[in-house]
Amino acid sequence: MASGTLYTARLVGPEILEAGMANDITCAVYRDGAAAVLTTAGSSLSLWDATGTKLLDAAAVTTALGVASYTVASATIDGKIKSDGWRIEWAIVIAGVTYTFRRDAALVYRRLYPVVTDEDLKRLHTDLARRLP
Repeated sequence: MASGTLYTARLVGPEILEAGMANDITCAVYRDGAAAVLTTAGSSLSLWDATGTKLLDAAAVTTALGVASYTVASATIDGKIKSDGWRIEWAIVIAGVTYTFRRDAALVYRRLYPVVTDEDLKRLHTDLARRLP
């Protein structure tokens, strides 16, 4: 980052791309760790598969309220080997300066979803409700 202002992207864990469908992905950008930053036109996204083949090269993204978003079309990932080792690179323009944020990714057959909810845990552990913030 070339500027004195600190920007960070909220990229928690690897991005999971599910085969056979369009995948909406986002990159939320913050300033000084809290306030969302409005990004400007010119931001883009690049995507590499596990073999290092670039599947998307500086594809235009949409931005709103500090969040850049892009939909990876199913045609882009059809026929690719399901694996980890994929990479996403966001080039986000903020106040005329391009900031690069990288995220690991994986192409999977099916996305996993949590099988336990907070309510399930509270039912089993009655004191948990008072311990949660």
